[in-house]
Amino acid sequence: MARIACINLGSTAISAAVIQASRGQLPLPLGYGWVPAVGIADGQIADLGAARRSLAAALEAAERASGGHVGKAIVGINIQAVRCATHHGQLTLGRDPQVVTKRHATQAVRHALMRDVRVADLLHVIPGRYLVDTRLAARNPLSMPATRLDVDVVTISAPRNEMQTFARCVQDEGLDINEVVYTPLAIAEAVATANERQAGVVVLHIGSVSSTLFTYVQGALETVEHLPIGGRMITNDIAVVLRISLEQAEQMKRAEGKVVCEPGSTRWLTVPPIDGFAAEPIPEQLFTEIIRARVEELFDFVSDRLAQRRSPVTFPAGIVLTGSTALLGGLEMAARERFRIPARVVLPKLARGTFSQKQSWAAIAALVRWVERNEPDLAPDRSFFPGSFFDRLVRRFLPLGGN
Repeated sequence: MARIACINLGSTAISAAVIQASRGQLPLPLGYGWVPAVGIADGQIADLGAARRSLAAALEAAERASGGHVGKAIVGINIQAVRCATHHGQLTLGRDPQVVTKRHATQAVRHALMRDVRVADLLHVIPGRYLVDTRLAARNPLSMPATRLDVDVVTISAPRNEMQTFARCVQDEGLDINEVVYTPLAIAEAVATANERQAGVVVLHIGSVSSTLFTYVQGALETVEHLPIGGRMITNDIAVVLRISLEQAEQMKRAEGKVVCEPGSTRWLTVPPIDGFAAEPIPEQLFTEIIRARVEELFDFVSDRLAQRRSPVTFPAGIVLTGSTALLGGLEMAARERFRIPARVVLPKLARGTFSQKQSWAAIAALVRWVERNEPDLAPDRSFFPGSFFDRLVRRFLPLGGN
């Protein structure tokens, strides 16, 4: 049994969980720690010393609750300078059909990364759908006879210096990094079910600074899009219109925020005092319009990105909304009306433990689920990448089994 820390370095909060992981069993959460993020702003470490102190406080609380020290960590980050792209790889196996092996699949992925990809910046390499002899689509082509193997690969990259800064923050606490994970990806993998991914589903993670759009088709991740709108923009809009502080605006958004208001509502909302002076209440409909305007802008981005997809496939499983901002009242209904597909709101949950019921623990719950679903020795060899510190930060979802 191994003890490992799952750490999320977010712009709003830094959280940590100590888990006990063993092969064949679900990870068992042992202790948790959470502190407001100090030193991290807009997905970047602005003050390394402050960020280290915040991480130390969260980690100390988690270790104290778990009753022991940890030396390894899975680290979740949401860098705003992330780059997402799709690449195509092709491998000729020979004139006569050969049985596809794991090595063939790895080589096809390698060919996809040979152009316009900075290996040192890679955070994730995710093979999607394979084509066997250009016509048979397969999620797992192993053991199939073929003369040619094609694959579409999704890459998620981030500037190397920013990843090094996040890594330094964790390593300075005496932890060895097993893996660095793009937190929105872990959340998307946690909230979309296998049946939804197989049928075709959209996942929209609405973060505090930005949002990320994922599309799954036939069980495979097809596209990842970074969108420049997050919940903090809604908070800023409320603060500007009502002339209150950002803290007060955030409190109002959490308490009264909704996207859809009851028709003909005559309810008035109390506005927090401004500089000690009482403020005039505002109609609930006006407050809702402030929020809805920014949500509609986000939905415009989503519509544009979905319209640009090469595949005409629709999404029978609908759209899954996640992230703390997804808890706005009526967002599910607004999404159904806008996209004309089923919609649901969900936060990551664990098979063991209850802390994930709180939205502040959603990212940590997703990282624990990531450990649960991606056992380290199931990944193929990584020998085709040049040797560097960042080789072990790359995660690849190649078919399991085979040679």
